[in-house]
Amino acid sequence: MSKNTRKGGEEAREMRGTYKYPQLVTDTNLGGLTIVKRDALISFNGVFPKDMPAADINEAVSQAFNLFVSTLNKDSCKDGFAPT
Repeated sequence: MSKNTRKGGEEAREMRGTYKYPQLVTDTNLGGLTIVKRDALISFNGVFPKDMPAADINEAVSQAFNLFVSTLNKDSCKDGFAPT
């Protein structure tokens, strides 16, 4: 979702995203998968000043998403602990 917002009195563009992944279990009685009423939830929120040059926004987005998908961050999230 994208919307215009005011951040600190400045016009900005804000983007939010949410990813939900259901917990699945095998139900031998039904012979298939059943969704349990719990979801893993991953969210992100980005706020970009409207007067920020496109090249800077592109670089910020690229660096942030490269950080998010780094092995260190993925493994930390999977383990549930900060890296040591």
